[in-house]
Amino acid sequence: MTLREYILRWQEVYDKNHSRPTTYAAHGYIFKNHILPGLGKIPISELTAEQVGDFLEERRRFGGHRPESPEYPRLGEHTMRHIHRLLQQCLDQAMRDGLIAENPARSFRYPKPKKVSANVLTPAEVED
Repeated sequence: MTLREYILRWQEVYDKNHSRPTTYAAHGYIFKNHILPGLGKIPISELTAEQVGDFLEERRRFGGHRPESPEYPRLGEHTMRHIHRLLQQCLDQAMRDGLIAENPARSFRYPKPKKVSANVLTPAEVED
């Protein structure tokens, strides 16, 4: 069974029944435009942490575009974390279903976004 076949099954059996319609639609978008083109043809039992890491790095650097494109937008940190989290969630269920022994997406650590601190003005500073 390829990752594509499993993801399509996972969406119908698990995601559709446990997600709000808007969340289900957002997951479908991420699968269709990011995960399936990059990893969908790989047999789920042969998917490795290295493949997941390479896939995520390629998405981060090039988005959905080819590297030779002169102007290609990078994907934002929020989108990257969402892609990674969704792939982890799907593969966690594949483990529970007995299709894989370990989740290769859990072996890859995606860096947490940097925290930004804001300086808040006091009422006196606002008046000035």
